[in-house]
Amino acid sequence: ALFCWVVRQATAPGDFLGIAALVQSLTGFDMIAAHASDGALEYLGATAALAVATVNGAIVIGHELTHRTEQPFSFFMGRLGEAFSMMTYFSIEHPYGHHATVGTDADPATAVRGESFYHFVWRSIIGQYRNCWHLEADRCRKIGAAPYGWRNRLVRSYAMEAAIVLFAFWAAGILGVVLFLINALAVHVILELANYTEHYGLVRDPVDPVQPRHSWNTNNRATYWYTVGIGRHSHHHADASVEFWNLKPFRDAPMYATGYITAFLMALVPPLWQRVMTPKLIEWDRHWANERERELARQANLHSGIPQLIDAARESVKPHTPAPAV
Repeated sequence: ALFCWVVRQATAPGDFLGIAALVQSLTGFDMIAAHASDGALEYLGATAALAVATVNGAIVIGHELTHRTEQPFSFFMGRLGEAFSMMTYFSIEHPYGHHATVGTDADPATAVRGESFYHFVWRSIIGQYRNCWHLEADRCRKIGAAPYGWRNRLVRSYAMEAAIVLFAFWAAGILGVVLFLINALAVHVILELANYTEHYGLVRDPVDPVQPRHSWNTNNRATYWYTVGIGRHSHHHADASVEFWNLKPFRDAPMYATGYITAFLMALVPPLWQRVMTPKLIEWDRHWANERERELARQANLHSGIPQLIDAARESVKPHTPAPAV
């Protein structure tokens, strides 16, 4: 509502919902006077502030709540938080899709070796939307409901998102809707930066259970509190039912080469990202992967387009030459 109040000043100045009067009565601050000369910079600032809030509501807290699938109220509140960034699909695809298929070709949210973030982001978003429809349609068929009817949680989620967009239009007009959608796009990009860095290049045979080695991990305390435990990703994927405050700082797990947020920034510069992560992948292949995963990794290396990974794949199949007898 505060975002809409600020943006509304561009087309219909006034005190929307009496917010300014309430603030002035509590603090003495005159919002109307302060925003009388707002322009594009202020509206973009309001959008950025909304994005920060929705990142926390949708990705950080929403992620935690939508894993509580046996607690309907918690699950709903997580979905509601995600609705403000137009990503309610995440509440279904993430716990029921990504957590079951991570590290395999069936998971669009696992980045393959050599894939840049700019290619991954669209492949991941489109793939997750598609998977979500399949998951919900299958669930509805199993309970005897229409696959795309009202009992489909994705249909209800889209209705929730549509209601929020309509509110933005009613409150702040077309400009409000456009800026709200820019906010949603920004949150999607940040979510995909998390997906990209958390599992980049890691492989898993679908017959094997998900283990701590199938996620990049960080035990940084600041990351732990800011992200509500998401940085301890190895434990989270090993047992997604564990609440964030009980996630353990696994030390015998693959570690990020840098901090969590630094990894996001590096992912935006593909040559830098590949230079840092290529040695980490080679180390993972040698130290963490089982025999089936080594073969999957070898094939991924051959198709990665990265010379060091291609060389590592070829080196791994060279016949062993015994040392000459002395």
